[in-house]
Amino acid sequence: MHPSASLLVLLLAAGCTDTTGDASDSGEADADTDTDSDTDTDSDTDTDTDTDTDSDTDTDTDTDADPTWSAAAELPTARGALCAAFGADGRLYAFGGISPDEGTLDANEAWDPERDAWVNLRPLPEPRYGCSAVLVPDGRILVVGGQYDSSDNSRGISVDALAYDPAADTWTSLEPMPHGRYRPAAVLVGGSLWVIGGFDVDGAGTLEDVDVLDLAAGTWSTASSTMSRARSGLAAALGGDGDIYVFGGQGSSDREASVESTTPGEPGWYTLGEMSEAREQLAAAPWGGDILVVGGLSADSTSRARADRYVVASDRWEPLEPLSLGRYDLAAATAPDGTVHLLGGFYSDSGFSTAATNHDVMSAP
Repeated sequence: MHPSASLLVLLLAAGCTDTTGDASDSGEADADTDTDSDTDTDSDTDTDTDTDTDSDTDTDTDTDADPTWSAAAELPTARGALCAAFGADGRLYAFGGISPDEGTLDANEAWDPERDAWVNLRPLPEPRYGCSAVLVPDGRILVVGGQYDSSDNSRGISVDALAYDPAADTWTSLEPMPHGRYRPAAVLVGGSLWVIGGFDVDGAGTLEDVDVLDLAAGTWSTASSTMSRARSGLAAALGGDGDIYVFGGQGSSDREASVESTTPGEPGWYTLGEMSEAREQLAAAPWGGDILVVGGLSADSTSRARADRYVVASDRWEPLEPLSLGRYDLAAATAPDGTVHLLGGFYSDSGFSTAATNHDVMSAP
């Protein structure tokens, strides 16, 4: 339990790109260099010379570099609403998504950090977007959720759960989820996969509950505790304290700034300090025990560039350097070296939503 807790259809919105890096989106540099040089010379010119030179130089330099963004090889396919995860082999895998030009995608592309290059792999069994991807202990990457079938308003592939084996480059179908979930968030907790929130077209609408996959048994159940607020297009990550944290999303009526957490194995969800603004289709990833929260679509349908560190131990927010291009519906994944990688998303270009190929990397904390 967190110590400070106080117990749909894709939105290709005509937003504005937030790339200005204003005060609300940028962190403050923290570099303190103090150099004090004091020289005292006393010269007596009678019969002897007494020279007393005292040079005291005190340099105090903060060697901890401020977190910064850098760029890596861009996605071969421009897309938003994709999902991504690092594999056990250290490569970054990007699945599915949608492009205003190409429609729903079955793309499966992997980034090799040693060559800073992408390769095409076996496509998804069906094109999908609005999914989540998580690496599990046996080396597979699970891809869950996705869009419902708008042609007949049925769940479609939104109940599907797939396992990708990077070593064999093969896909396997798992037992379907109890609920259809479009734009859910997914988090690995020990031997279980938690799939949180999202949108179920089959009557339930925006969800506040959690479906849990027992990895050993291969079976699903629905957790007894539900979030305090229903939300889709949310972001979630595991904190350094072992709790699950969820951020923002589209609620039953409005976009959310709220944050809440739960301790796996214990009942209840707990309300925490809100984000500075309501956002959905944002991204979050573990970052040195804390959580990096980035981008999203604001209440006024503006694509946001802001990046923040959520400090788990003290339930507070620290602004960081913003993205060079404000985006929503982007994917985030934490690399083995502690860096966080952001992929794709949408941004506004002359009133139209444009899919991005950007691959941004936040340095390790």
